Amino acid sequence: MAILIQHLCLLSSFFLSKSVLQIYAFTLLSSLAVTYCWLLAVFDDGTTTMVLLALVIIYVLGAYAVRSSKEKFEFFITYLIVAVAFFIHQLVDLREGVILYVIQGLAVYYIAMTYKNLLHQLFSYTIYILSATYILVTPIEQVLSLPTLNWLVVLASILVFIWISIQKTEKDEHDTFKIGGSIVFSILSLIFATEVTVAGTTDLSANTQTLIMTAVWLVLSIAAFIIGSLKTFKTATYVGVGILFLTLFKLVLYDLPFIPMAIRALLFIVLGAIGLIISRLFYKKK
Repeated sequence: MAILIQHLCLLSSFFLSKSVLQIYAFTLLSSLAVTYCWLLAVFDDGTTTMVLLALVIIYVLGAYAVRSSKEKFEFFITYLIVAVAFFIHQLVDLREGVILYVIQGLAVYYIAMTYKNLLHQLFSYTIYILSATYILVTPIEQVLSLPTLNWLVVLASILVFIWISIQKTEKDEHDTFKIGGSIVFSILSLIFATEVTVAGTTDLSANTQTLIMTAVWLVLSIAAFIIGSLKTFKTATYVGVGILFLTLFKLVLYDLPFIPMAIRALLFIVLGAIGLIISRLFYKKK
């Protein structure tokens, strides 16, 4: 309780102080971490969760009260970010609640880009990258499962990340976020589709698995090309062509020994037809 009271006294001093804000601010941030460690060591889970919830509410009210002071407001938002991370960690298991960290990372990124605060950007990158990496390295064993939902949230979050970046940056930076984000999204989508296909075809023969995987990659290629054509977004078009070539290489270098001759011929005909259609659409005149 003494540690908690000390933290609240530091918070009050920072709130009322008009000088040496940096000293109070960073001391308060360290105090928050120490306070959470003491809460974990002394109180049960229910009490710790309630105290953290109270701190989150205090930081929300504090941020609202000092909204006219840019420096204080930014520090209060930082405390709120850390407290919410502690609260989420206390409330849910990491495996079940990791998508909450992804969402929190996006929310922090939006705040950081809105107020142009480098510290908040570093917080957002750390929270987002760590939580997203945890999701990406968790294997998908069943199609309808929590890891599948987590993957979908990460893919959707990349699109939101691109949108926030475009909204909050200068126009000359938009292409960088569009191209870079599209490439990352396409690579992760291909990995996700592959993992889901493998998980959904484990009971099938090797030939059938290979055919289904090739078909899924072809669908992704066509979808990317259609998006690029409809939205006049050249990056998506190039991604579609890239996936098509990747599918062709997979078919030639890996699939051929597992596929009967008749199906092999049919696949090459389909790939050739798709290639001709894409070529025609890619080079047609407006």
